[in-house]
Amino acid sequence: METRVGLADAVVVGAEPSGGDVLRAATVAGKAEQLSLPVAPTSGSWKLPPLKLLKRSKEQDLDRKGIEERGRVLERALAGHGVETHLVGYTVGPTVTRFELELGAGVKVARVTTLAKDIAYAMASPDFGMHWIALAAAIPDLQVMGSDISPAALKMAQHNAVNNGVEKRLEFVLCNLFPPDAEYNLIVANLPYIPTKTLHKLPIYGHEPTMALDGGADGLQLIRGLLTDAPERLAAGGLLLMEIEASEGASALSLAYDAFAEAEIHLHKDLAGRDRILEVQT
Repeated sequence: METRVGLADAVVVGAEPSGGDVLRAATVAGKAEQLSLPVAPTSGSWKLPPLKLLKRSKEQDLDRKGIEERGRVLERALAGHGVETHLVGYTVGPTVTRFELELGAGVKVARVTTLAKDIAYAMASPDFGMHWIALAAAIPDLQVMGSDISPAALKMAQHNAVNNGVEKRLEFVLCNLFPPDAEYNLIVANLPYIPTKTLHKLPIYGHEPTMALDGGADGLQLIRGLLTDAPERLAAGGLLLMEIEASEGASALSLAYDAFAEAEIHLHKDLAGRDRILEVQT
């Protein structure tokens, strides 16, 4: 199934140069029509904009690789909600790029439209440390340590931090989960959580680094490891927030209760009503 959205008609509006002021409207798909509408006399020095503003501008060079990457971000955002899609094309406009997606078997258009806000957030906040940067930007006196096992991802995160003016309050560490001997008041984690078999069936498989998506056989491999270590790393009165795959809510909740004997633990839903955030308050 392929979902495409397009404009069927275009409207051109101009001014009749003589014989009285009228507006003309012509539709591309239909029969030309003339509407006689008197234009009120103007006062002062105001003038209609010149028709040359409607002339076609020069062609602009497109960063097709960058546009396709944005399309992959869209695919990943939908995959995180259990919606299989495949990017089949895109149309670049003056201000808006329209992506064309082919929906997986059994996926209804209504399922995608209910995720509109989640998709918008994902497209506005791509990977490479943006959650670290957002925290530093929102809380002026916050010191943030961000860890990743990918040198390339850390390099891009450093670049993004500089662009957002928060690089002096961010420390980047190349490691798996936590660096040695550190304790935190706040832990925010967005770990790979797609089950291996599920990932292999998604269109994004092979187009994105597997280690950034693959959560192991049950999607909980890294989440399980973090929750095992977290009790020794989260300070008293601290807060842990972790994004999870929508189908892993009950399992993640069980792992959190096993790890934290005395803590307030909650599971929060996303805007589509699916399990998305695990919260632990010590």
